[in-house]
Amino acid sequence: MLFLRASGLKDRDLAQICNVLKPSYGPGQNKTLKVLDLSYNHFNGESITEFVNVLETNRTLEYLGLAKNNLTTEAVRPLLQCMGKVEFSNDQVDAHQEKIKQRNIVIEKNKKLRTQKKPEEPVPIIDNLE
Repeated sequence: MLFLRASGLKDRDLAQICNVLKPSYGPGQNKTLKVLDLSYNHFNGESITEFVNVLETNRTLEYLGLAKNNLTTEAVRPLLQCMGKVEFSNDQVDAHQEKIKQRNIVIEKNKKLRTQKKPEEPVPIIDNLE
């Protein structure tokens, strides 16, 4: 988690943050950041479009806070249009659905273990898309 609320960040700062989140940054690319809050800063619509490239390639980020930056709907529309879009081939869909089934089996098993006050199995994480 990285909270940079009201940090006085401007467009050039946002560009640097985006660069670190892109795969082209190289081995130093951040692949673990899940929450990034940039609310209450001073960005314009042009700098926000930098995140389109980030979200198309970096699937680790789960939350991006941009509140109170005086952004218009038009400025963030390209960003909103790319969020959540991950194309799967048919093979990947089948494999992903199988992982979901296996995870659900573990969840059901853990419910029974919980009632018996026994240690539960770790639930597999299936949302890490590479």
